[in-house]
Amino acid sequence: MSTLPPTTFDPNKYPREDNEKPAFTAEIFAEKKHNTAATSRESFSAYTASGKRSTEREKALAAIGEWQPLTSRKLAELMQVERCHVTRCIYDLMQAGRVRISHVAKCQVTGKRVQHYCLTGWQPSLFNQ
Repeated sequence: MSTLPPTTFDPNKYPREDNEKPAFTAEIFAEKKHNTAATSRESFSAYTASGKRSTEREKALAAIGEWQPLTSRKLAELMQVERCHVTRCIYDLMQAGRVRISHVAKCQVTGKRVQHYCLTGWQPSLFNQ
């Protein structure tokens, strides 16, 4: 079992062409200062390395494209996973610029105000033709 020494995160080490903040990757996760248990860091690195993270992200993108706009709760229901897995997918897709918040409205299940997500280029149809 290896533990990673805490270091200061340097965003310039991971430049992006569009000058936005870098996507959250396993390397960046390992370099950030945090109080996360080593086992959690190892689990996250293994999850990313296994390809499951990108597979779930693509499944989420397909579901959002088909059912947009939808909440994270509805997305989790469609993907048949727990909501915590969906929030990571949504975060990754938003950081990549592929998904955005379409609006905030009352959840039909909880009655609380929640964010609804859609593909970046999606526009609601106002009139049925």
